[in-house]
Amino acid sequence: MLPHTLILLLGFLIPGNLSLPHKTGTRPNPFPQKYSHVVAFGDSWTDTGNTYKLTNGTWPLVPPYHQGRFSDGPVWSEYLAKALKARLINQAYGGATTNSSLVQGYTGANSTIPVPSVSTQLTTHLALPNLPPPSAPRPGQPAGRAREAHGG
Repeated sequence: MLPHTLILLLGFLIPGNLSLPHKTGTRPNPFPQKYSHVVAFGDSWTDTGNTYKLTNGTWPLVPPYHQGRFSDGPVWSEYLAKALKARLINQAYGGATTNSSLVQGYTGANSTIPVPSVSTQLTTHLALPNLPPPSAPRPGQPAGRAREAHGG
């Protein structure tokens, strides 16, 4: 779980750095390593349309919201994946809580449609078939750097 959490936290810290000009007029590469995927977990700040699909396109309202997101445009995880030139795997749902056994989240204030908590999102993702183990090197990557590239 820790490698995905690190990527999630970096998403909040990096976007501001991407817009800072470098003294020479060119930006240094803030991502010296190559990542193939960004896996995002969370709530409406991260959801790219999962809640919209869950409600058969009834929540959030489009318009004013952008393509099933709880924003008027792309969310931070989409910007991060684009900056990394990586595929985004988004497990987030608007209305999610940290743990459904403590507080169940729903698709809206008066909704009866439950959404998976962040804990459930992580568990579901880790149970997916064909996930490489964190220590497995990616093609073309030296074996000693595999763990580092996965954030561990």
